[in-house]
Amino acid sequence: ISGSRLCTVCRDLVLVCNRCRHEVREFHCNRHVMWKKCYFTFLEIFYEQELSDQLKELQSIYEKSTGQKNTRKTLSKQITKVKSRIDALKKSEVQVERDAPRRCRTCRETEPICDGLCWGFWKTSKPPHTSIEGENERQNSLSSIIPKLSIQLGSIVEPGHDWNEYRLGKKSSFKRGKVVDIKSWCSGGEKDDSISVVWEHDSFSEKGGDPLIYRWGVLDKTRKRRYDVQLAA
Repeated sequence: ISGSRLCTVCRDLVLVCNRCRHEVREFHCNRHVMWKKCYFTFLEIFYEQELSDQLKELQSIYEKSTGQKNTRKTLSKQITKVKSRIDALKKSEVQVERDAPRRCRTCRETEPICDGLCWGFWKTSKPPHTSIEGENERQNSLSSIIPKLSIQLGSIVEPGHDWNEYRLGKKSSFKRGKVVDIKSWCSGGEKDDSISVVWEHDSFSEKGGDPLIYRWGVLDKTRKRRYDVQLAA
């Protein structure tokens, strides 16, 4: 069992052998095994015809799921998502990426950045790259990492280079925000590698929505610091 092996529909843990782990892009639990040909979180690898086939099967399952409110809601969202992708392909707004990198089902980052152990029991204070044996070696390794950029309460930020639209939404929907808290990304980790941001609407008033949490210098598997946002120009 591993936090990196989740059902793509409900995110329940699934038992997957190492061979299948590398051969299958997305997994389905026993409850959703019948959806394994039509329900996928990441659609960038599929051609328009493949998406159309998925859509037909999703609609068929939806029509048969009478009286199952939660199931129909899940299917409805996926149907809308597939339709949007097909429409974007027809308008040449996106392209098919057959060799697109695998992504973590939880944080939506690519494998070079996240090994899938970024949540729950598996989310620890030690960065994913610390397979180094011995605490002294680990500390020496960490000491060579570039320090985090400075940030202060009240700083104005905007979506940054590491902004992940799969997880955080379209960049164009977020203009400028104000930092209202600086905290740790995970329990026991660095004290200031995460920030809470309230995004502006008309002004920095209490009209803004609830604070949202973003990475500010979190270390990935490659020992690179990741910043979801950047200081506004």
